[in-house]
Amino acid sequence: NRCVTCLLESESLIRKVRFPRLAIPVSVVTSSLLNFLLALLAVFVFYAAQGVEPQLRWLEMPLLILVLALFALGCGMLLSVLYVRFRDVQPIWEVALQVLFYGSPVLYVLTVAPEAFQRKLLANPIACVLTEMRHAMIDPTAPDLFESIGSNWNLLVPAGILIGTLALGTYLFAREARTAAERL
Repeated sequence: NRCVTCLLESESLIRKVRFPRLAIPVSVVTSSLLNFLLALLAVFVFYAAQGVEPQLRWLEMPLLILVLALFALGCGMLLSVLYVRFRDVQPIWEVALQVLFYGSPVLYVLTVAPEAFQRKLLANPIACVLTEMRHAMIDPTAPDLFESIGSNWNLLVPAGILIGTLALGTYLFAREARTAAERL
C-alpha cells in the first residue's frame, strides 16, 4: 500500500538526484519485509516461551516470504508508476486491497469456504502463500497448498499471476520511471 505514493513522496529527491528510480519501491518493500521479519521473530519468541519445539517444516518460510515479497514488489512497481499518471489509483487500490484481504485466508481457514470456491480462492498468490504458511507454522494437520489446490497444474494460475505481475510491474516501471519527474 505504501508503494502507491512512494514516487510522489520522493518527488524532491527524484528531481534533484540521478539514481535508479527502482530503488524507491524496492526500499519500501524491503522496509515492510524487515518489519514482517521482526514480527515473525516475535512469533518465534512466543513459540519458545510456550515450549514449542522447532519443526523441519519451518524451513519453508524463507521461500514463502520471498514469494510474498516478489508479489509485493511487482504490485508496488506497477501501482507506483500508475499513480504518477492516474491519481485515482490510490482509492481504487484501497478498495481492491480490502477485497484482496477478505479474499485471502487471513482471518479464516481455507477449508471453511465451500469446496468449489476453495480452488477459486487459491488463484490468488497471497492465498496460496498464506495456506502454506498456516500449514507450516500453525497447524500441521491443516491441508497444505498441494492438497488444497488439487492437481499441481492448478498451481500454474497463481504462479502465472505472480510472474505476470512482476513482469508487468518491471516493464511499466522501466518504461515510465524515466519520465516520472516531469509528471510529478
